[in-house]
Order: sequence, then C-alpha cells, then structure tokens
Amino acid sequence: MDYFDFKKVDDYLIRLSKDELVSNPRGWATLGTLCMFHPDYNFPNEVDINPKDFSGLDEIKQYIKKELKGVFIHPIYLYDHTVLYIKIGDFSGMLPQGHKRWDSMKVGYIFTTVERLKDYWPYDGSEKELKGRAGELFENEIDVYNKYVNGAGIQYSIEYLPTSKKIDVCGGFFDRENAYHSAKDFIKDHKKMISLKKKQAVKNFIKKDVSLEDRQKHLERIS
Repeated sequence: MDYFDFKKVDDYLIRLSKDELVSNPRGWATLGTLCMFHPDYNFPNEVDINPKDFSGLDEIKQYIKKELKGVFIHPIYLYDHTVLYIKIGDFSGMLPQGHKRWDSMKVGYIFTTVERLKDYWPYDGSEKELKGRAGELFENEIDVYNKYVNGAGIQYSIEYLPTSKKIDVCGGFFDRENAYHSAKDFIKDHKKMISLKKKQAVKNFIKKDVSLEDRQKHLERIS
C-alpha cells in the first residue's frame, strides 16, 4: 500500500492512500442533473438525451429548458490534453496559447428543476440567492466528478499505536480534509469504546482479584 499523506492524532496514526475502488459520485444524491456528450468518453447522460436528435448543444439547451423544465443551466467544458479536466464554463485565460481552441470544447450541461431544488435544499430565498447557491453546489459536484474521472479517490486507514493494529479503513473520499475529518470522528468513537472496555475490565479484575501486573498487561492489549 502506497501512502501519500499521514497524521498522528494522540495514540492513532491516520494514513491516506489512493482509493482504487471508489464509486462514481454521480450515484450520490445530487442537486444537478448532468447531460454530457463526447465521441470518445462515456460521460453521464442522466436524462437519456440522444444528441443525434438535435442539431447541436444549443438546441439541446432549449430542449432542457422547455421540455425538461430545467433551470440554472450551466455549460460544461472539457480540456483533453494528457489529462481530462472538466469544469463549468470555458477555459478562457486558463490555458497555454492555442490549447483552448484545439484541446477544449463544450460537452454538455448541468441543470436542475424547481421541484428538485425544493426537495434538495428547501430554502425560500430570492431567485438570485437560489441561483448563487445552486451554482456553488454545481461547482462542487463537477469538481468531485472531475476528480473521479482522473482517479483521485482517497481512502484512509487508522492504526492504533499501542497495539499496532489497523482498526479502520474507509474510502470514497475526494478531498483530504474530508477524509481526515471522518477518520478523526472514528477516533473519537474508538476512544470512548476503549474507555468503556477498560472500565469494564477493571471491574472484572477486582471481582477476580487479578494481580496488578496481569491487569496492566491485559489493559495494554485492549483495542
């Protein structure tokens, strides 16, 4: 296992590694609906639009707006050069001269509906506030999907140092801080469990009149 980062938290060592089995985040509960089209890549088309039925992406956008009642429709662009980079909006000012024209293209849209917006985020604000909030969520969804496409999934493992035992492994993350935060939550729960086990063990020691030396040996093995 190749670890690319680690942190020591009290008696615990958290290690981060690449998650080779991370699931597609488009299976999560999302606000946005993706419809993307590319001849070489199997990108999400979550409304089963057949691009052959349309003259181009502009006509697809009108279909989303009129027939699917889509709102807050944002264009999705792809930069395809050694790695894939997917983002909302084009790459103006972000790429070397000439790359924008030859290596990037619009590949679809992300949008939502009023009904889905209310179910996902029941907020009675102005249209401007809703659009801004939806845009932030869309940006996050596309960022996570872009990391998934590029194999950037993360998993953590936790070692309990007093016993040198690996006590937890969990994957499905695309952000280091989220992975560490989840690992620390597990550690908090594990500390409580260790404390309860040791208290129960001490009660049993007293009942059975276990020697102090044997008590210490047993407590050190609890994990």
